[in-house]
Amino acid sequence: MTYKQLWNDDYLNSFSKELTASGASNYEGENIQFWYDNKDGDLCISKHALVSKFFPALGVRNLVLGKTASGLDSAIPIFIRGNRCEEINGNILRTITFKVLRMMDDAIGDDLGEQVRTLLGFSTQLFEPTGIRTIPDLYDKEVFTDTRTSAFRFFQNGWIEITKEGVQPLRSYEELPEDKIIWNTSVIARDYVTETDVTLSLTKLRNESIHPETGEVVKQKKELNSLIKEWEAKAEAEKDTPQDEHFRDFVDNLARTDDGDVCPHNLNNLKVGIGYLCHRHHFSHMRKWVCVVDRHFDIQRQKANGGNGKSILINSLKNVMNVEPLNGKDFKKGRSDTFAFANVTPATEIAFFDDADDTFDTKRLFSRTTGDFHIRRMRQNPFSIDARKAPKIAITSNYPLGDNDYSTQRRQYLMEVSSYYKDAAETYGETPFELHGHKEIAVEDGGWNDWDWNAFYRYVWECVALYLDKGLPKQAEESDNFKRARLLLSMEGVDEREELLDYFTEKLNEYSKNGEDVFVDKFYKDTRSKFPNLPKELQNRKLYEWLKEVGIAYKLNVNKFLNGKQKHVRLQNKKDDTILKKWIADGLEEHLDTNGKKVVDDFDARVYVFKVETPKNVGTSSKPTFDLTKDKVTNQ
Repeated sequence: MTYKQLWNDDYLNSFSKELTASGASNYEGENIQFWYDNKDGDLCISKHALVSKFFPALGVRNLVLGKTASGLDSAIPIFIRGNRCEEINGNILRTITFKVLRMMDDAIGDDLGEQVRTLLGFSTQLFEPTGIRTIPDLYDKEVFTDTRTSAFRFFQNGWIEITKEGVQPLRSYEELPEDKIIWNTSVIARDYVTETDVTLSLTKLRNESIHPETGEVVKQKKELNSLIKEWEAKAEAEKDTPQDEHFRDFVDNLARTDDGDVCPHNLNNLKVGIGYLCHRHHFSHMRKWVCVVDRHFDIQRQKANGGNGKSILINSLKNVMNVEPLNGKDFKKGRSDTFAFANVTPATEIAFFDDADDTFDTKRLFSRTTGDFHIRRMRQNPFSIDARKAPKIAITSNYPLGDNDYSTQRRQYLMEVSSYYKDAAETYGETPFELHGHKEIAVEDGGWNDWDWNAFYRYVWECVALYLDKGLPKQAEESDNFKRARLLLSMEGVDEREELLDYFTEKLNEYSKNGEDVFVDKFYKDTRSKFPNLPKELQNRKLYEWLKEVGIAYKLNVNKFLNGKQKHVRLQNKKDDTILKKWIADGLEEHLDTNGKKVVDDFDARVYVFKVETPKNVGTSSKPTFDLTKDKVTNQ
């Protein structure tokens, strides 16, 4: 989003005049000059006056954000003008200060400002992080941001509130609470209108007699009445022939099935994800990063083809949110970049990793989706953004990301997109630009008119309202193709992984239908018998982990009552030999323990079991089939 700089020349010139006047004996306000002559007549600098009077009068304060990782107050310097603010740093503050002094010299025809600048040049620490931190903190105002039930968006001509019921009427900036300020970068550089060009023109014609085409006032009553009838007819015609909504059509296309139909489930998933990204507030139980991926994944190439509109989707949100692009290819596993998030500011609403590859380190996102958002910058004080106001994280990738584990899956919200645009490009050579009437999607100067932009805004607000009403689903559904691809990628190093995955699915269904406990050693034996060429270094424990992952994906849960952990039982019992008989019946009589001895020869031997349950056969009791001893987690 583009915006107007707060410290423009007009403002600084006006302030320089105030600065000059404040030193006069008849000035009624506070003297904000920070220089003086000592008893010897030498020009001196008052650092106290500079920090406590000049900077605050200029509009510079420290905004307290919360606590740092070490528990100290976290603050950043900001420039405030009216009800807007913007983050600054030492270099910007020095530039602004020196410019004010030069303007003062120009106004008074003297070189006093130059002399002051020279003295300030010897006080470099004033513009370093430690010096800036001494500027007074801002306690009487805070940044106006989204709440649990509302999102706020700001335009040139006012601001709106979005709730689950929809969009409230446009409000004036005079209606902002007195104790609130807004980020200057959050102001969308457009006027917000809820009407089409025709209805808006008709309204102006009726109320202000403004000619829709010339912009002049129509003074003749007869001409005015004739124009009103003409534009009323246009308004009626417009109702019968709705205009294209390119962004709505774009998202519909991302949600299409292979048959070309818009899938309601896929569309809802996309809209909720858009709404989540465009609401800057976190619910502690619902913090996730959003990963936009291709639904069709080529397991042989181990990636998707791309070109399906993923980046267009997230980049379009730059028109309503502060989006900070980050380099996904540098965010690699095994690499520790202390300053990876250095470009993120407290005004950032979406941190966007575009085109992340299979080396992308999702684990480095964990802390930023559970707690405060800590940021370190080179040669600057670190700061933290409160967890509730932290930026949302969006990622686009041609790969299923992260290790296939619960920690990754529960922190990730997937938005799968169709191959509609890739297929159109490969088959007909048509890009989204051609498909949308030679207009780029949500790009400044890309061909959109006012109708297109306001239709885009209305659609995004629709998504936000949907999210505020429904929230993120507890567990987003994956398409069968993407689910299979994700599971196959986790079985890296196995030549027959597709057959192994099918085997796991078959066995899980079999175990589920039987409803009985299964000996883990029986599962290992059967699997290795079926696949004798499995890698020698592949441990049994990994086979069990893969079985659990496949079970979770297809809702065939392995030992859900123990969160997937194995259960152990005593093999032999003086009163009941049921378990021993089943062990022998399953062909495990010759099975050896880790010491090379037969398990059946050890009267105290314990073996591991698991049970597979679907949502339909999960009972109220977690009792296993066998008489089990105390729970114990396996180390196998």
